[in-house]
Amino acid sequence: MTEELFLHERNRLLLKIWWFAYLLQLITFVLIEQKFDIILPPYGLMIIVGISVLVWKLPKASISMWLVILGIYGYIIYYNLNYPLLVNLLFFYLGMIVASLYLKKYLIIFSSVFSALLMMYFFHKNYMTIFETFKPADLFYLILFSLLLMIYLLFHTANIQKINHSTQESERAARRELYSKNSYHDLLFEHAQDAIIVFDLNQQIIQVNPAFEKIYGWTKEEAIGNQLPIIPSHRIKEAAERTSRILKGESIPSLHTQDQRKDGSLIEVEITLSPIIDEEKKVIAMSAISRDVTFRKETEHRLRQSEKLSLAGEMAAGVTHEIRNPLTVISGFIQMMNEKETNPFQAYTKIMQAELERINLIISEFLVLSKPQAVLFRKALLDELIQDTVLLFETELHLKNIQIEQHWQEKNLSLFCEENQIKQVLLNVFKNAADAMPDGGKIRIHVETFIQQQVPHLSIAISDNGKGIPADILQRIGEPFFTTKEKGTGLGMMITEKIVQGHGGLMTISSELDIGTSVTITLPINEEEPDIP
Repeated sequence: MTEELFLHERNRLLLKIWWFAYLLQLITFVLIEQKFDIILPPYGLMIIVGISVLVWKLPKASISMWLVILGIYGYIIYYNLNYPLLVNLLFFYLGMIVASLYLKKYLIIFSSVFSALLMMYFFHKNYMTIFETFKPADLFYLILFSLLLMIYLLFHTANIQKINHSTQESERAARRELYSKNSYHDLLFEHAQDAIIVFDLNQQIIQVNPAFEKIYGWTKEEAIGNQLPIIPSHRIKEAAERTSRILKGESIPSLHTQDQRKDGSLIEVEITLSPIIDEEKKVIAMSAISRDVTFRKETEHRLRQSEKLSLAGEMAAGVTHEIRNPLTVISGFIQMMNEKETNPFQAYTKIMQAELERINLIISEFLVLSKPQAVLFRKALLDELIQDTVLLFETELHLKNIQIEQHWQEKNLSLFCEENQIKQVLLNVFKNAADAMPDGGKIRIHVETFIQQQVPHLSIAISDNGKGIPADILQRIGEPFFTTKEKGTGLGMMITEKIVQGHGGLMTISSELDIGTSVTITLPINEEEPDIP
């Protein structure tokens, strides 16, 4: 507490005590003496009112302090002038006691000397009136009492000041410690890379940090005081169970789940949930620390896919030639059997021949996964690659009543690539899109360019409005021999992804049920042949 504020509080406290004492004195005087002279004329009341107004109006508390002290002495002087009694002289000691409440040594000394002088003056002036039986030595004892009272008040004030100084030092130290803790808290809260969210018991947001705005997309103003749809609809039940555990005082560390951004997209997060407890061990709020691990999960997924491709490549390199040799022999004998019109098993041998061709197709696709041979990269126009692929697929698109819609941010884009492999990638994606729309629909091709890590890139987004892919199946796309098609090999998307990676690119797939699927292929725009290991 500052000195100015301390004096200000003391001034107001003494004014309240003064008013109470005045009213009490007035009532006592009226009841005991049966007189009303104290208020006729009301000089005492005028003094109190005047001092009160000045104290409340003056901004300087130290000036108001002197006004209070002098006002009290003025009132006591006025009272002794009208009622020269021995007991009224003792009221001058009241000035000394009031001065001690301000804890100012100079004020105590002043009031002690001033009280002694006033007592001597009124003693001399009214000696014959009020001290007819009073001995002169009694004045000495009154002054001695004043001196002892002054010494007591000085020691009392020194002790109070010492205690007050110690209290203030402790308060300042506590404030510094609190400020330091608050600074560390603010530093951690404001600059943390993880999103920090504080909820009340009704799950309304109380506070968020800047990382929350960056990760989830809502601003601080949009979040505070509201319930945001952070939890996806398919995870609301498990979120309610977590909330129930938190309200019971339980903490939940490092839980992997999915949250929802403002734009509706899902993100993979690791969250730590904790209750906020008051002094009575009651849960008053909840906190959540959320870390976006989407990139890490994607990296882990690509690593698993790369391991699968590597394993499949090793398998392909080891067994394809060994399988093809006996297949070639068997296929030759079956062809010879089919050429004979007298063959009674011709219906069966034709089926065998078709299945052998199917096995040969699988092996051909499987070979692509093995260590690539010399691949000729050359500069090619993306426009021509897409148009050639659309032209190859045009008949099937027409039969299935599928239209193609193209959007180009920039035309005449060129890149170094192996043309046939890029065409195979586009053809695989087109075929999957067409298979997802058996009753017709539209395939949209959107091409745009952008800069990533100071390297120009292009992206080809191929989307359909088919039935979409369930989340559990979407996660398994690219696994060897995994397919939902009756005549699929389960190698098409795996090969497609390997080709894209071989060109230094990336392929991502997103899908929503009953809305459609989008495959985005990102490739660097190189001015020379890419250095692909």
